[in-house]
Amino acid sequence: VTVPGSAMVRDVNRELAFDLPEEGDYTTVAGLCMVLTGRIPKKGTTIITQQGYALEVLDASTRRIGKVRVHPPPPHAQKAKHPSPQSTRH
Repeated sequence: VTVPGSAMVRDVNRELAFDLPEEGDYTTVAGLCMVLTGRIPKKGTTIITQQGYALEVLDASTRRIGKVRVHPPPPHAQKAKHPSPQSTRH
């Protein structure tokens, strides 16, 4: 899913049922990318969150991040994080 860097992380999570981190010194997807890398990442950079999301920077300049493609974690990673009730029964 491609989103503008200016998209609010909270809105992306709500609209796409994602679980991107919302706690931190940022509110936008671009801000999340910058906090995770410590700088403005270059076009082509892929950043992996602790939740397993891959944030691929599609458009960036020395001053801003324009577009980011968000790749959800692989299904097995999501199941490990949120086990289904059947998998936890003995």
